[in-house]
Amino acid sequence: MNSARVLLVAFACLAAACSSANERNIGDFRIVTGDDGKTFAVHHGERLLLESAPVAAQRLRFDGGARMNFGRFTFDQEVTSETALEGVAWDGDALVIGGALRLTPHVEEGRLRFDVGASGTADGWRLRFACAPHADFMGFGQQFSFLTLKGHRVPLWVEENGLGRSETPIPPLGSLYSSYYPMPYFLDPRGMGFVSDSPAYQVYDLCAAEPQTWAVEIWDTEPFALHVLPGPTPMDVVTQIYALNGAPSNVPDWGWDLWLAAQGGPDAVRAVLDAADAADIDYSAVWVQDWLGRREFGSGTGFFGVKYRWQEDADFYPDLKGLIAETHARGKKLLGYFNPFIPPAYEFFAEGAANGWLVTDLLGEPLVFTMSTFDTGLVDLTHPGAVAWFESYAKRAVTELGFDGWMSDFGEWLPWDAKVHAGAAPKVHNVYPTLWHAASRRVLDAEKPGDYVLFTRSGWLRDGAASQIVWVGDQEATWDKHDGIPTAVKAMVSLSLSGVPFVTHDIAGFSGGPSTPELWMRWVELGTFSPIMRIHDGLRKYENWSFQRDATSTTFLMAFSKMRTRIKPYLVTLAAEALATGRPMVRHPLLVEGIAAASVDDQFFLGDDLLVAPVLTEGATSRTVRFPPGRWRPLYQMRQPMQGPAVLEWDAPVGQPAVFAREGSEIDRLTFEPGE
Repeated sequence: MNSARVLLVAFACLAAACSSANERNIGDFRIVTGDDGKTFAVHHGERLLLESAPVAAQRLRFDGGARMNFGRFTFDQEVTSETALEGVAWDGDALVIGGALRLTPHVEEGRLRFDVGASGTADGWRLRFACAPHADFMGFGQQFSFLTLKGHRVPLWVEENGLGRSETPIPPLGSLYSSYYPMPYFLDPRGMGFVSDSPAYQVYDLCAAEPQTWAVEIWDTEPFALHVLPGPTPMDVVTQIYALNGAPSNVPDWGWDLWLAAQGGPDAVRAVLDAADAADIDYSAVWVQDWLGRREFGSGTGFFGVKYRWQEDADFYPDLKGLIAETHARGKKLLGYFNPFIPPAYEFFAEGAANGWLVTDLLGEPLVFTMSTFDTGLVDLTHPGAVAWFESYAKRAVTELGFDGWMSDFGEWLPWDAKVHAGAAPKVHNVYPTLWHAASRRVLDAEKPGDYVLFTRSGWLRDGAASQIVWVGDQEATWDKHDGIPTAVKAMVSLSLSGVPFVTHDIAGFSGGPSTPELWMRWVELGTFSPIMRIHDGLRKYENWSFQRDATSTTFLMAFSKMRTRIKPYLVTLAAEALATGRPMVRHPLLVEGIAAASVDDQFFLGDDLLVAPVLTEGATSRTVRFPPGRWRPLYQMRQPMQGPAVLEWDAPVGQPAVFAREGSEIDRLTFEPGE
């Protein structure tokens, strides 16, 4: 062997921490098995992306199942045995672990994909990898409490996030990891990503049980795939998960303006529109969720909801078509509401049951469970007939009534102990939201191509190709760090790190409260500088604050709607970039500043040039702001641009949020006028 070859082999073994390794080159990736016969490593160039632990995998056996309570799931399954799979070796074109897991690698759109086939008796598998000293874990879809998760054990299962989340949750309240839209994916801020591509329940132990090891458990035995996302930058990883998750449909020009909310019948809707027009508020749409009927519930609570059905309540909205036409004549859009529940109290249930279009129990009878204060069934979206059934009502909402889009609510409540047309519910549960969203999107794409909005809250890997805008669900109308306004920021940022480009939230929360003037105003500030700006009446409609409550609030919303109009061209530019490249509109500071900003969790960027540091604490009139390199001009204070990098306390009284444009950028030109 010549000296050059000796040096090359020595360098490769040094990089792989081996002395005589077995290597395979797969595209730009190098997979190395160590001479210990137990480990393997994945490299991209000279970068180590992934390295297995001394025990690379384990066979798991479980007992038990899962129970649903108000959309939250309690897993009674316990690991009754775990068996180490000994031996890692190449078998032809595949990496074989313990003779039981066969990982066949190939390159797919720049990612390294392992197709994993399993053999032998097991209920699930655990794959174990080395936890590098400087590793961390971000992403995981929609997360509300934490943006960096090293040291945590994170379950991934589509469910209600739970109202009243806390460190010590009481069922059916949510845990700190409950999520409408979890994703089996993480981004290591050093510049790599990992995806466990299975619809099954999964658990990620992120160096929690063993500080030197992170692991992923797949609670199923069906074949699955693993993807290694090579980066090499964090932004590259985000664009790579975007490509895997799928591109949403584009948002029309009017979708970037303020959306109002109105409920209570035609006169109440007109009153909201009249008040907004009289105050010269810039808005493009009004969302009328109770077109299906009004439902007040909870004795003495004044909670205000909607009837769960798929056609208008002709008594409550006697001329809905006329109201929508009237709204269009004002130059505004009108949005509606759908969800997949089928309560026995309405005529849809009998029709669905007779045709086999409802989710059933294990004996084949329509499954009925408690949904807040009433019982309901659920449409079986794995049955082609059931999908066509819903789509007929969705099409009528567009073609006969004139709706311009809607909230496609819920999607998380498919019970564990249920049957669907496609088989067992646990294998369908996590992808049920995508089936739900796809039905609406097919109708809207066909009937209003390019001129609708669809907003959803639930999802799993690959939901992007079936949806458009994701709102972050039901926050409490509070300042609580685990369930109030701070969680809206974390949820938007974590979704964006997970390849979801169009995100939003309810101004000013949904449950809890009632909202106060201060909370409402701070939430309007946050909404103005979010991708989509939309107001929600909340569960306590008549007690929550709104722009109609006093002249100060009316003027406040008018002023921020004008700022929204000013920044709209910048948002449209960012949206086009997001669709084309996967670079999200909302950007964690990591994506703009680099790894030094990975731990920041209370400020974000829109694009690279607009820094948003919302006030998230009750009574606060200032907050600490981290400025990256460059000169940053405040939008709301007559002060000289700040020179970064710097960290300082910034005055931010109500009405003057801490928002900054990069000097000389497009957004600076849009928001700054000579003489200001």
